[in-house]
Amino acid sequence: MNGMADGIYKVSEWFMRFAYINLLFIFFTSIGLVLFGIVPAFIAMLAVMRKWFAKEEFPVFKRYWDEYKKEFIKGNGIGFIFFVVGSILALNFYLVQQIDHMVQLPLKYGMVMITFLFVITFLYVFPIRAQYKMSIWDCIKYAFILGVSHPLSFLLWLAGLFLIFITLRFIPGLIPFYSICLVGAWSYWVTKRVLSKAHPFLSNQ
Repeated sequence: MNGMADGIYKVSEWFMRFAYINLLFIFFTSIGLVLFGIVPAFIAMLAVMRKWFAKEEFPVFKRYWDEYKKEFIKGNGIGFIFFVVGSILALNFYLVQQIDHMVQLPLKYGMVMITFLFVITFLYVFPIRAQYKMSIWDCIKYAFILGVSHPLSFLLWLAGLFLIFITLRFIPGLIPFYSICLVGAWSYWVTKRVLSKAHPFLSNQ
């Protein structure tokens, strides 16, 4: 009976933690006027989650605030680069649709491949930045290398995001408390094994 009670307590504790960190994400995104707050808030959330999963004890708000401040400049730098590249890809997709059909097909396949590489790099760049305080370009470079080296993790990530989306769609009341934190926790879990293997190398960069 005590074991069951302990299990229920631990599950409840994690539900409370996730709800709290989701609200912190919303708060810190807001104080960055959304546009400048969303990326550093997400990286800070991943950094806090990493310490939670490592069973470290610390004041959550203070840690989140410290990580947010550290990541405000470089985090927004990474976000800006991905925004620009993503916008260029979207524009190119639009332009490809206007080209003659015979030329359009190979260009479309090429754009799909480039977009795949873009998204798979996006998957790893924030977990890397949350754990290793390297330069912006090094974060992107190693995110690309790890993403290309482990394409199956990308498919697993997409499957998890789909399940999260379906769950939130059917239970919209969870969105303010568990939307972004579930995405963050899933991203952390998917990339954790790969980053653990690469840790001896990445920690020396």
